[in-house]
Amino acid sequence: MRKCKEGFTETYVQFAGGEESASGVLHKWVALALLNAVLGRRCWIRCGHQKLYGNRYTLLIGPSGVGAKSQAVTTGRDLLKQAITCPEVFGQGVITGAAFLDRLAKLGTPIPDLPGEYYDASLFFCPDTIGEVTAAEPRLPQERGLIRHLADLYCCPETFPYPMTRRRQGTLRNVCVNLLATDTPTGLGEAVPEGPIGDKFLRSAIVIGASRPKTRSYEVNLPENVGELKEDLLFDLGEVGTLGGEFKVGDDAAQLIKDAAQEVEYLTNGPLGPYRQERPDHTLKLAMALSAAESDEHTVEARHVRRAQEELTAIESGMREALMAMQQGYV
Repeated sequence: MRKCKEGFTETYVQFAGGEESASGVLHKWVALALLNAVLGRRCWIRCGHQKLYGNRYTLLIGPSGVGAKSQAVTTGRDLLKQAITCPEVFGQGVITGAAFLDRLAKLGTPIPDLPGEYYDASLFFCPDTIGEVTAAEPRLPQERGLIRHLADLYCCPETFPYPMTRRRQGTLRNVCVNLLATDTPTGLGEAVPEGPIGDKFLRSAIVIGASRPKTRSYEVNLPENVGELKEDLLFDLGEVGTLGGEFKVGDDAAQLIKDAAQEVEYLTNGPLGPYRQERPDHTLKLAMALSAAESDEHTVEARHVRRAQEELTAIESGMREALMAMQQGYV
């Protein structure tokens, strides 16, 4: 049973200020990020011999002062912290790649008699800006930086080695990281290195380009029933957070994904190239979140896939602009 009768994302957008607010489209993607965060590593879709988990990296990117990006993230982060099935939320401050892995280790469950072995490390990483958290490691090799670790952790590896000390390795097992962050195109370019590591990270991310509001005011007009909406959202997050196991993909939904994957082969150039390589997986992850927001059926149907595809298509123009602005900083 779900309480958000109009749908989780629609209810969340109303709760956060409405579709016409400065952060309207951003609120929708924050809502989707919250769903994926509570699904964590407990739910998956089987793709051949692999499991596709519902975690996602969501980046709200735009010029400074445009779109109320930080406000959108703060609203979602504060709501998630109140959910009864809330994952660990970590964010503010500068952190190196090594310190980030140490944080994951502390969140995991230690394995008796195996020092340095930790299970089920799960985190909702929600920094103020992605550039800020990488500011502590400008001289580190890219192979040891936070962006590289995030790119490698995106696939929720069953085992992930990390350096405990210079002479000793530890192992994180069953790792799941969800990321929600903001930045300017310049800040993103400074944080994400040009080349294979940067491309791998950007394949893992959905970039939502922030735009100027339809009105000049950034004032948030909350609905009169904001308290009721909040209760419904927290209830549904709690319900989604209790789900576990495999989500089945219906035949029609699978065919839609197959058709979309064939198109990807011809659309891998340009700023959206890395993202398009992962678009079928992004679609499935979104579809799983949309299904979970509706019911406990553990089934991804064609309508969930179509809705996911529509949501992705709607942001791709803004994504292209944001990534082109980011790449200009590389030159």
